[in-house]
Amino acid sequence: MDYLMHLRSLTREKLSFLPLSDNIEGVGYNFMNSSFMFFAKYYQNGNALWLWHEYFSRRPNIPGSTFFGKRMAGACSLSGLMDFVLFVEGTPPTPQLLPAKHFEDCGRIILRTGCQHGDLLFHFEGGPQTFEHTHSDKGEFIMEAYGERFAADPGVIKYQDPACNNYKRTPYHNLVTLKGQNQDYRDAEHAVVLSQVEFGERADYIDADLRNSYKAFTKYRRQIVFVRPNYFVILDEVQSAESGLEWNYHSCAPITGIDLATGLIRLQGAKASMILAIASAQALQASTGNYATEGVILTHNLVLTPLQPSTSLQIAALLLPFPMGEGSKPEPQVRVTKAAAALIFTVTGQWGTDEVRCGLGDSSNVVITRGLGAGKASIFNSGS
Repeated sequence: MDYLMHLRSLTREKLSFLPLSDNIEGVGYNFMNSSFMFFAKYYQNGNALWLWHEYFSRRPNIPGSTFFGKRMAGACSLSGLMDFVLFVEGTPPTPQLLPAKHFEDCGRIILRTGCQHGDLLFHFEGGPQTFEHTHSDKGEFIMEAYGERFAADPGVIKYQDPACNNYKRTPYHNLVTLKGQNQDYRDAEHAVVLSQVEFGERADYIDADLRNSYKAFTKYRRQIVFVRPNYFVILDEVQSAESGLEWNYHSCAPITGIDLATGLIRLQGAKASMILAIASAQALQASTGNYATEGVILTHNLVLTPLQPSTSLQIAALLLPFPMGEGSKPEPQVRVTKAAAALIFTVTGQWGTDEVRCGLGDSSNVVITRGLGAGKASIFNSGS
């Protein structure tokens, strides 16, 4: 139940979980009510009882609704009866989840600012590759903020649609690919090797080696920093046996502006916006598109590729979401520059001004300092 609580989406009004692998988010979870009541009654699980109250206690159970049965699934026909049989008295308190958690059995890591709708939620897909209903997505990330899913996995669509097999492919996830090819796993049991995982009050850090997921890659290091509670930094370093590298990014919020000259890309949702700042060791070109089913766009996608053929790729991305309708508060700002041995972001918001320095080459550390009056304070240093 703790695992389900951490994977619960914080952008959807109805009960939903992050669309990992063959989780068809659009199908919904209309019949989880009795499962929650089972855990509440027999395991005295307060989170299960809270989930029932949050999503099922006030739904209108009018005659003809699925609460009273559904012909196509006999297991669902007892939904209403099971609520009656398993009902637990009392109203549970709002759950308090850990701000960061590493589920070591499956290698997944969750970072968050809370567990309420609109809080920030970040998921990292670690662990072994197990195939079957899983996707070729080891090492990807998903990020939700202020009611929008700004870094997305499109999940999967209905199996009867032949296009569903495409959604399992690596290019449909937030990962680097080679000429649109799938991850092919040098060592599936160790598809993602976590070199370092640290959780802190001001910053969380993940350092992962994804090389075992690609036979053609001699290096794929992904570093992730969450500078609490404001923004995320992704630093990817890839070496390949041949050229044709692609950096894939997906969002449920539309991509409304791309300016690679300044390194700034804007994503605009209904409730919030995000600046996606990009810095690279080489000139890039961009292409965009979207994935849709039954007339509904699931995700918008961005693909960045080197302007000149290259067997290496080093990209730093800064994800800065911010809510809309904040009154007189100015929008946060990001400036992208490149030094001889580093990619640099200057980030300004209500917290002040940060310098994010992503080292190039052998010194590929992420160092973040914050301006404080006339001085500076260290926020994070991956090399320390």
